Amino acid sequence: MEKSSPITTNSNPSPAAKPRFRIVFVILGLLIVGLILLLVYRYLMPEKEEVTDATMSLVTLETYKLSRGTSDSLDNIFAKDDRLLYFHEGELIYQDLSGRTLWKKQFSENILLDKHQSTIMVIEKKRGNIYLLDEEGNLRASILGRKSIASGNLLADGSVLVFYSDNRSAQLFENDLYPASIIEVENATITSADYSLKNNLLAVLALREVRGDLESVLLLYTLEGLFLNEVSLSDLVLGAYLWDNGIVLVYRDGLQPMDLSLRRDGDRHPLNRVVSVRKQDRSLFVTSGSSNPLEGSGQMQLIRYSLTGKSEEFSVKIRENYDNIYSRSGLILAYYKNVLDIYNSSGELLLSETFNFPIKKANLLDEENLAVFDGERFMIMKIQY
Repeated sequence: MEKSSPITTNSNPSPAAKPRFRIVFVILGLLIVGLILLLVYRYLMPEKEEVTDATMSLVTLETYKLSRGTSDSLDNIFAKDDRLLYFHEGELIYQDLSGRTLWKKQFSENILLDKHQSTIMVIEKKRGNIYLLDEEGNLRASILGRKSIASGNLLADGSVLVFYSDNRSAQLFENDLYPASIIEVENATITSADYSLKNNLLAVLALREVRGDLESVLLLYTLEGLFLNEVSLSDLVLGAYLWDNGIVLVYRDGLQPMDLSLRRDGDRHPLNRVVSVRKQDRSLFVTSGSSNPLEGSGQMQLIRYSLTGKSEEFSVKIRENYDNIYSRSGLILAYYKNVLDIYNSSGELLLSETFNFPIKKANLLDEENLAVFDGERFMIMKIQY
């Protein structure tokens, strides 16, 4: 009987099998890398919210070429209702939407514009000059030679509130430009401010150095300049916004309501890394999160927060932080880079338009018209439904 030879097994694959294993590992590696890239892409570029009204579009009505000075300021471009104000070749031009020039006036280049009803405010910032005109271009009031002015607002009662370039002082001028007392914040730098005509209040947020550390301080004044109250805040605050019955403080991680006695009024509304805030009427438009997944702050969102209700009205995902947000007539206009989005009051995206130029400034004139400025052109566009 023949003795059978023992059966042996070789645990190493044959030379011909090794390439097959390498191919499998390469394919698996590519699939894993592809999945990671897909997740990062979806984080960075979230699915665009579906436009709810596909029939909405923009049609250009008029285009104006503008000369830009060395300051390249956006303050000398203004559009509201059916009127345009812009600075061109040394002149301030007042037009209607049909392109008809109503008047021209000579002013210095570095100006700031605002309009309410039939009153037009013009501020020559470096010279510290303030003018109030009517719609025919007639001078109603003027005051000259104040300090250099950084910003200003024409209030609904016709008075003018300015903030000076020293970042430490502000002043109200009545509707005939009679000056009230100067508000001066000692040993601190003003970072933001908000006013309430109804309550005759000015809330000033400032930074003060205390024992080598920066500390936020909130100060409350009457619009005439009378100091009322002050409170030091434990964390750095990004902004303070007045409404009828209180103030909302904006922190990096949320919103804190305060009463007019500068005491906390309820719990902080948590948010994920606040990037920017803009106030429109009785709402705050807050962008939070990050477009960079490595920062771990969550996808960017646009949040509408009701000052009166102390709650979120809507929250939508966005791709990038908006450069500015403007609301009017139930519409919300927001833009960044060369993209302009229009939402309704519930946060539904009605239109997203990509231009072939960067948008420097845009705002709604009414529910049917908007103005877009790119630095060299000023365009009037009609919303078609």
